[in-house]
Amino acid sequence: MSQLLGMKAICGYIRRSESTALELIRNYGMPAWKAKGIWESDTEAIDEWRRDRLKSPHENTDKNGKPSADRPRKKERGQGAARKTAITNE
Repeated sequence: MSQLLGMKAICGYIRRSESTALELIRNYGMPAWKAKGIWESDTEAIDEWRRDRLKSPHENTDKNGKPSADRPRKKERGQGAARKTAITNE
């Protein structure tokens, strides 16, 4: 098990930008977490996640490769969420 500490280490390992890494974590379930303000991950966990994605690359994605509607989305915050709910309920 080789631990990756910090977003730079994670990005270096997966050879992607920080914004892409964050999208992979948030929308596609790449194994990484923030502990006391520092991003952490594990090379073996990332490799396993990649292998699983290769086995079923279209699982949980729509025809454009974006997360499908049945995937959990980020929670809406603030008054905008309440306003949006009020508009859709009318």
